[in-house]
Amino acid sequence: MYKDQPDPLVEEIIRLEPKIFYLDEVLFAEGSWYEPPYCRDYTLFAEEQIEANKVAILERAKLLESVWKEKEFERRLCDGSEMMQKMLDDFQRERLEAEAKADRLVNDLCKPFELKRSLQS
Repeated sequence: MYKDQPDPLVEEIIRLEPKIFYLDEVLFAEGSWYEPPYCRDYTLFAEEQIEANKVAILERAKLLESVWKEKEFERRLCDGSEMMQKMLDDFQRERLEAEAKADRLVNDLCKPFELKRSLQS
């Protein structure tokens, strides 16, 4: 390797670091306060640092996937509860309509008896 050529291992480290920071930002934006460990140990050899960075990226990707799954579950749960509430509202509306109809029927049935009683008095 020549002096003016960058070390490919250092280039790989530099290339991987923005991915780690990007995933951290996405995790934070998604509401995750957990920050997976990130190995920036300057005593490691370049190959070890690259491997540590790759592991950090994979772990963050797994965490991000679990955060997305949790959000999807919460969304479905919310959608489901909204649907359940709508069904409950529909049942209550139907019950109130049925009660009103029953009241009208009873009142309509009672009218002839009341009329008969009033005529008998």
